[in-house]
Amino acid sequence: MAKPAKPFKYREKWRAQLTLKNGQRLTRDFPVGQYDEAVRWLAEQRANADSAHEPQLGGPTQATLAQALELYAHLYTILKGGAPAELTRINHYLEAGGLQPLQLVREEGGFRIAPKPRRALPRSFAAHREERTQKRAKTYAQLAELARKPCGRIAKADIRAFMATMAQEGLSASTIQKEIALIKAMFNKAIEEWEWTTFKNPCAGIKLGGSVPRFVILSRDEREALFKALAECDNRSALALVLTLKTTLRERWKQVVSESTGCPIYLATLDEGVSGATLDKLAARDICLVVPERFKTSEYAEYKTRANVVTYRCFFDELRSAKEQLWLNVGIPCFNADADAWPA
Repeated sequence: MAKPAKPFKYREKWRAQLTLKNGQRLTRDFPVGQYDEAVRWLAEQRANADSAHEPQLGGPTQATLAQALELYAHLYTILKGGAPAELTRINHYLEAGGLQPLQLVREEGGFRIAPKPRRALPRSFAAHREERTQKRAKTYAQLAELARKPCGRIAKADIRAFMATMAQEGLSASTIQKEIALIKAMFNKAIEEWEWTTFKNPCAGIKLGGSVPRFVILSRDEREALFKALAECDNRSALALVLTLKTTLRERWKQVVSESTGCPIYLATLDEGVSGATLDKLAARDICLVVPERFKTSEYAEYKTRANVVTYRCFFDELRSAKEQLWLNVGIPCFNADADAWPA
């Protein structure tokens, strides 16, 4: 709603000035003899303002960054293939801003976004998170400050400072790109669709590099730390599995036996000539072999009647039905690839 206003004398003219709720100021000058026209113009502008759509969340002067990202998640993140990963990033701001974190929940016909319950982490995972947080204390402190700040008070200098801190604390250029790209995209939507008409995107003009997909190979120490943490989880068999890849098997399958931590082990291979004796040994250790479809149905391989030999398609289909919701609940992005892209 606009503030009441009347024309006033300004430099030998009648000035009509109206300040809207979003802070925008409308001004027009009229000759001295056109006072009634100035009054009529003000009435028209008030009517237009009263009939206009209210800005979402009260506009940038009212909405914090955390609140804006929460709305963005419900309206746009849910439609993206990488929604779980983006929600994990958004949740950092929500929790820092005192809001409930979110999760992606599968339901009939698709997905929905719902509140994510807060759960205590196992001791080893909690210690790992605390160590990471301490290494990037300044980054998390600046993130929290931004999350609680009204969007209208976030300046380009704040974004630049945030980027510099992330770089100083060892975050990769790809991670920094994803962080700022998320904020920039949200502000663009706010300007285009949320009636934040006078707001200027503080990320505009900041050049971002390309995002680089990462394939992480764990070191021996990292694997041992992971298995130690899994050993403290009551539901480790529900959440975790080991998938190891061997182009050819021979006796190298024995290397994976030491990786058993109470969760399923899958051994993927392109070896068509694994013997029946080896398959018996794998079955005795509850190791399941994963092979291309043509190997499973081949008359020349031992795989056709073996229960502990499955195809890639079967592996991923079973994995999806058994693990997908559990992994989404803990923020692990999964199953975004083309459903028909399994090895043949």
